[in-house]
Amino acid sequence: MINYIAADTLITTKENRNFGIINFGDDNKYPNYSAIIAKNSAALKRCISVYTAFVYGLGMTTNSGFWKMPVNIYGLRVDQFLRRIIGEYAAHKGFAFKVIYNGALEPTGFVPLDFECVRLTEPDDMGRVSKVKVCKDWTAKRIDAKKDIKEYDLFNPNFDVVLAQLEGAGGIDKWNGQVFYYGENGEVRYPHSMFHDVLEDTLSDIAIKKGKNANVHTNFMGSHLLQLPFTFAEMVDQINKTNPDARTSAEILRANLLKT
Repeated sequence: MINYIAADTLITTKENRNFGIINFGDDNKYPNYSAIIAKNSAALKRCISVYTAFVYGLGMTTNSGFWKMPVNIYGLRVDQFLRRIIGEYAAHKGFAFKVIYNGALEPTGFVPLDFECVRLTEPDDMGRVSKVKVCKDWTAKRIDAKKDIKEYDLFNPNFDVVLAQLEGAGGIDKWNGQVFYYGENGEVRYPHSMFHDVLEDTLSDIAIKKGKNANVHTNFMGSHLLQLPFTFAEMVDQINKTNPDARTSAEILRANLLKT
């Protein structure tokens, strides 16, 4: 059950000390609910699709082979990577991806992340956020902080910074790497979803669809579209009593009703 209103829950920051993060929304489920709503509203799906196509534009140029170059060891191409990032931005107004480094501490690959899986950690004394945490499902009833959550440093390609992060983690085997995070206006802070301002309308669209579907399957519309406080036979009898001149017509109506 989604308890989701359009009230701004991102103005104030709420620390989640259980996981060492700042909640994304009051209950830490804002982007997850946004994703669910986007998948269940046909109207919103069309809007996101149109906006995605608009942002993607002509895509990658076809006069060179750059578009089909792999961006990671899993074979993801440049054009596929771009589509994933734009798709996340079109829905959440933000995106994130993991940066892969080689042994020389040079960035060599990129892995797109589902934006609803990423959370910002608590800021330091200067108000700066330096890490993010990633969990497959922040809405799960039980989350094991050690098994289900991974911590990443924010992207910074500076060699000395990367080396310091690696050493701070206890070595290359314990360092999870870096994540590039694009939030509100390109900053490292939580964004509102692209449809935040029309949230109630989107929820209404979903409710109407489900209501119509339920009516069709339960035959509610057919059996309760018009319900009279009397039967047609009773109506015929009343006509005969109150208007004798209409008796012939009333009897004809009664005969036709009895046939059915």
